[in-house]
Amino acid sequence: MDYKQQQYPNKLRVIRRKARYTQEHVATLLGHNNTVTISAWETGKTMPSGTNLIKLCILYEKLPQELYPDYVTLTHVVTLPGHSIRTTRANL
Repeated sequence: MDYKQQQYPNKLRVIRRKARYTQEHVATLLGHNNTVTISAWETGKTMPSGTNLIKLCILYEKLPQELYPDYVTLTHVVTLPGHSIRTTRANL
């Protein structure tokens, strides 16, 4: 499945393969009984919970935005004399 065609685009499969892990190994390390969930994440059918996302970040030694580049929140701070304005835009 092409990266941009995923419902939840991510780099999980590419990063896992570079780390030389199998889906079975990742599933075991994250406490899952099989690879169904790992496959669903990698194909973009579902997204991991916050807890599982943190586990994936630790396992792969990556930041969340490296795993899900299209889901990065950008924060801009504009400072004017006597004022500070913060705007946030999410790429969702």
